[in-house]
Amino acid sequence: LSSLTSRNPDRFQRRLLDVCASIASIVFQRQKSIQENRRWQKQLQTTTENLAVTIESIADGLISTDINGDIVIFNEVAEALTGWQREDALGKSVDDVFNVVYECSGENGYHPAVCMLDDNRCFQNDDNITLVSRDGQSRYISLSESPVKDEQGNITGVVVAFRDITQQRSDRVKKLESQQRLHSIVENTADALYLVEANGNIIDVNQTACDMLGYSREELLSMSVPDIQQSMPTDTYGEFFASLVIDQSVTVEGLHRRKDGSCFPVEVRLRQFVSNNQMLVVALARDISDRKQAEEEIIKARKLESIGLLAGGIAHDFNNLLGIIMGNIDLGRRCLEQGSNGDHYLVKAGNASKRAADLTQQLLTFSKGGDPVKKTSDIKRIIRESAEFSLHGSNVQPEYSCRCVTVVADVDDGQISQVIQNLVINARQAMPEGGSLRLHCENAAIHQDENEHIAAGDYIKITVQDSGEGIPDDIIHSVFDPYFTTKQEGSGLGLALSYSIIKKHRGYIFVDSERGKGTTFTIYLPVGDISARPDEAVACDTAAGSGVDQKGRIMIMDDDAMIREIGEAMLQNLGYEVVQAVDGEEALALYQAAMQGGAEIDLVIMDLTVLSGTG
Repeated sequence: LSSLTSRNPDRFQRRLLDVCASIASIVFQRQKSIQENRRWQKQLQTTTENLAVTIESIADGLISTDINGDIVIFNEVAEALTGWQREDALGKSVDDVFNVVYECSGENGYHPAVCMLDDNRCFQNDDNITLVSRDGQSRYISLSESPVKDEQGNITGVVVAFRDITQQRSDRVKKLESQQRLHSIVENTADALYLVEANGNIIDVNQTACDMLGYSREELLSMSVPDIQQSMPTDTYGEFFASLVIDQSVTVEGLHRRKDGSCFPVEVRLRQFVSNNQMLVVALARDISDRKQAEEEIIKARKLESIGLLAGGIAHDFNNLLGIIMGNIDLGRRCLEQGSNGDHYLVKAGNASKRAADLTQQLLTFSKGGDPVKKTSDIKRIIRESAEFSLHGSNVQPEYSCRCVTVVADVDDGQISQVIQNLVINARQAMPEGGSLRLHCENAAIHQDENEHIAAGDYIKITVQDSGEGIPDDIIHSVFDPYFTTKQEGSGLGLALSYSIIKKHRGYIFVDSERGKGTTFTIYLPVGDISARPDEAVACDTAAGSGVDQKGRIMIMDDDAMIREIGEAMLQNLGYEVVQAVDGEEALALYQAAMQGGAEIDLVIMDLTVLSGTG
């Protein structure tokens, strides 16, 4: 070193400086590396701490495994959900700690960590997964998984995140059950439900709507309101829709049209609302056919009551006048030679009077005084005799059938015969070219709540069915109305009278008709005492009208002097002695006096109704 320094001191000094510079550079670089390493260590520590805080702060359970499936990360939520402490779980296989059961298959321990680490198995995420904790408690969880990869893309582990959804699942199940119950209620309600757009298109219906109209759900969803609403053009629906107020209900009545073309009355409750920025209308439609029929029955009864009041007011006096007329006609004929012109005219007058009397009797049937005089009668006999009488000289062919075990009923023979005659005459007129007429009777037992229109009990069901043209739909509801007729010569009282008679017998009468096929009238009459037999006719010998003079005293009690006079004249003409009385009081006094005086009265003819006094 001394020789080097002495030989070339400058060169030595330069080399020394280079060496010192190199040493200084090495020292600086090492110092810089140490500082850089410390800074990175501090950043790594900060990142690790932040990651740990993040892992512990998230609401999900978090488990991470290495490539062998052993747990390396296990947060507090995972502790709470699995029941394992962190120190116990770390290093253990995920199979031992994360015990899951798949509800659909019942398989155990089949979870994402295993799926990701096993290339031969595939995991499908499922929210019907049950996590069984260390203490055996089960809870529903949702989970997601993600692989952990190194710089080369190789899987080095798995991260599994899972969450307790027991409450959410319970809420969802309850909501689903509630929706199912609501759907069941909507589907099975007695009312038809329609969900309708502003343009009238139907976008949803319930099963009742399908059943009520006869369409399938698919057919109804391709239709609009005017397709089912009778007489409602599309433009009219638009105006009606525009008149609705949001969240306010409105109730209207209308006619709905079935798939087969028939119509029926409905009551529709509508409510407009907004759903997903779209204006919709929900409509509940109820078939009110029964209610309308009941209302029509009430109106019909009121009409009949009005006719009854009118008839009751005039029929009594009118009958008295007819009695006087017919009595004088009979007396007049006795004064004339039989077959003379005068006798001929009186016969015509008598026939006209009898027709007037028949009409009066029909009017009386509507009044309270026209109640039936019932007796146990053979219904089968009444039907056949009445039909044969009405079809005399007709080319209509009657067909009789009876499947009755009990053929007797408590009825007024004359009134029921009149009903059958009215129905048969109508059928005959409906078949001017001839046809078939079926008359059938059978027993019918109506049980409680079986039929809304017929009270429970045992009935004789009478069916009168013709093969005529049928009754138009627009007038069939009026056929039982008084004075309603489609015939020029008809009085409009026949069916109204029949209706009134059946009602007074506590029975029921219905009509059903189909254009081109005919009309069917159905009558239900309460069955009489099964042990009873039809009343036998009582033979009565009378010499009245025999031309032989009679002896005896007869009292006539009537408040009408003309009735008393004509009655006295007719009886005297037959040879009887007649006593007149104005009212009940006078009749009793005369009767008592006659009995005490030895001049007994053999027969009393009394007016049941006296305007002033006792009848």
